[in-house]
Amino acid sequence: MKRILSLKLLQFLAVFTIAVISVFFYYNSDDAHCGKLQSFYIALFFMSITSIIAILFQLLVTIDEKTLPFCFSLKMKLFFWRKVRISIAYLYNIPIKDKYLFITNSYNKGSKTERITPIGGAYKYYDTALLALQELKATPSLKKDFKSKDENDLRLVLPAKNVNTFFKLYNKKKGFEYSPLREFDEELFKTDDNQNSEALLTNKELFSNIRCSKLKSHYRITRNKQYDKNDCENNFHYEVHFFDIFFIDLTKEQKTHIEERMYEIDHTNKMFLYCVSECEIMNDSFVPKKKRENILKLGDNAKYILINYLQKITYV
Repeated sequence: MKRILSLKLLQFLAVFTIAVISVFFYYNSDDAHCGKLQSFYIALFFMSITSIIAILFQLLVTIDEKTLPFCFSLKMKLFFWRKVRISIAYLYNIPIKDKYLFITNSYNKGSKTERITPIGGAYKYYDTALLALQELKATPSLKKDFKSKDENDLRLVLPAKNVNTFFKLYNKKKGFEYSPLREFDEELFKTDDNQNSEALLTNKELFSNIRCSKLKSHYRITRNKQYDKNDCENNFHYEVHFFDIFFIDLTKEQKTHIEERMYEIDHTNKMFLYCVSECEIMNDSFVPKKKRENILKLGDNAKYILINYLQKITYV
């Protein structure tokens, strides 16, 4: 509202200034014809400047500074024809004995590039948000890393001009998943039928009551240097990762069960539980004391769960 009032005030002052200057030159010129011509050119000049400023102010009115950095938001408005991939997810900060609970990343388990990550996943959008997303020309992000089960995940590609409008829509939470507890159940209690593996945790009743509170939010903005409009995996210029970080306050019994399961999980299970220290998170490497000898890399989002980790924004 303040920006709209500022815009209206600027337009009024510009018109008033043009009128005053035009009258001044008209009545203070020796040649009436020359005075009229001068007044016309000066008025035209100021009208052009005013129009440019008014357009910039109109862009600023639609920018949501609370979600994305101002410079990036303005850039999205100016380069409106570009494509942006948006990923909105949540991660858990689960402390156990001064360390943090991690699991094998389910998308690259067993591969040479296997990583371990904090527990979490993408928020989902519901059918009630489909019409609004279609109006914003948002389409699902097609990446090989994500399987068909991730339908309706908030991993979308949309025009840059609609990025700010999308986040304003998302912040209203209408038609979007709000609870962060779904992934806790999916990651720790559900099994992979194709792999005949057991669940990471077995006593679901013990975890029927989870104490969860939001710590903070993070975002990471990067330029896609492999942009190719014909490649469904790289058909975007920029990528915005937005994370909500939630603290899971486990009871003593819940922590004990997790610690026991870390050593009970069978070797044939391709999913594991790990306790990773803050130092290992900052160094982006972890050496398991059991089951494996090789050093494991951590996911790119691992540092975000640390309470004292300062947000570093990267965008070009």
